[in-house]
Amino acid sequence: MARGSFGNVRKLKSGNWQARFVLPGTGQRIKAPHTFSTKGAAVSWLNEQKYLLDKGVWVHPDDVAEEARKEAQAKPSGSELLFETWADRYVDYLTTVRSASENTIVDVKSSLSARILPTFKGRDVTTITPGEVERWYKMLRAELAPSTAFDRYSLLKRVLALAVEAEVLDKNPCRLRIVKDKAEGNVTDERVATPEQVKKLAACMDPRFSLTILLAAWCALRQGEILGLRRKSFKNLDTDHPTVLVDRHIISKTGNVGRTKNGESRELSIPLALVPVIESHLASNVADGLDAPVFPTRPKGDRAVHNNNLRERWWKARNAAEMPDFKFHDLRHTGLTLFAQQGATYAELLHRGGHKDIEVALKYQHWSMERDRALTAKLDGLISESLGMN
Repeated sequence: MARGSFGNVRKLKSGNWQARFVLPGTGQRIKAPHTFSTKGAAVSWLNEQKYLLDKGVWVHPDDVAEEARKEAQAKPSGSELLFETWADRYVDYLTTVRSASENTIVDVKSSLSARILPTFKGRDVTTITPGEVERWYKMLRAELAPSTAFDRYSLLKRVLALAVEAEVLDKNPCRLRIVKDKAEGNVTDERVATPEQVKKLAACMDPRFSLTILLAAWCALRQGEILGLRRKSFKNLDTDHPTVLVDRHIISKTGNVGRTKNGESRELSIPLALVPVIESHLASNVADGLDAPVFPTRPKGDRAVHNNNLRERWWKARNAAEMPDFKFHDLRHTGLTLFAQQGATYAELLHRGGHKDIEVALKYQHWSMERDRALTAKLDGLISESLGMN
């Protein structure tokens, strides 16, 4: 038995440690409500009791245990506390309240299954600590790109936020101060192709799908929107005002047909230079029916090509064009950037790109102004030289 200035501790046959002390002024012997795995932990309990007595706020350990028992009974139990219960509720919330797209739901389920549930499934959410979350996030950072790790962390935080709102959790254990690197979303020279590069990419593409590159660049269509096009999507090709109706897209994760990303249809003007290419493609590859897919699995087939098949052809084309790091989505950035440089307004950029967030339009206009300043600076050098000012 070890004695100290206050109380004593002793090692039991089980290997655990017991702590006890005499309550001053009463002679009553008080024992800790449980044993401790280490001597240090037992001594720490004694020190805490001494501190509470000195402050005049000590409460009998039996009363503390009773209050804890009552509090535990008042809280949800069983499956209500399991992390996977709240993960399922978050998916349900996205589906029923937020009306999230099928692509989003598939992405969330995939992220939960691959990176979050392996660590937290079966866990009582009230036992998940900030330290544990931090260690999990550091593991993600070691294995994934920073932006991907951030997205997985944000998903975990949103799931646990539901438990906080339901008052199952007092505080969200996701307390890291992380700011997502927005550089990946910025428009840069590397993400904007020249018209010559777009032409080269189209020339290197499988001929049956070269039009996908031109539509992505010069009509700023998303890949899923392109694959969702039907013969009837093109209108007035025999006039000076040809258009394309974008009213659906192929969901990349499932291959199903869904609404556009912003949930709205838009009709866009087609550059006249594209009309002959479109007409030739329709004649050679697309069946006669108005609902025939513009990019079928086989010439004049009745089923749209899957995203994965197009992706493989795109990779071959960009490698052949010596642009191995250029993404298909960067073609869309190219089109919207050049559209902005022609003087497009915010509203025109939002309509062209099918966006709702004006911050996106501001991004392209900001890039347009940056390019304007850079080109003007170069022009200034030529002017200065011609005027003999250097």
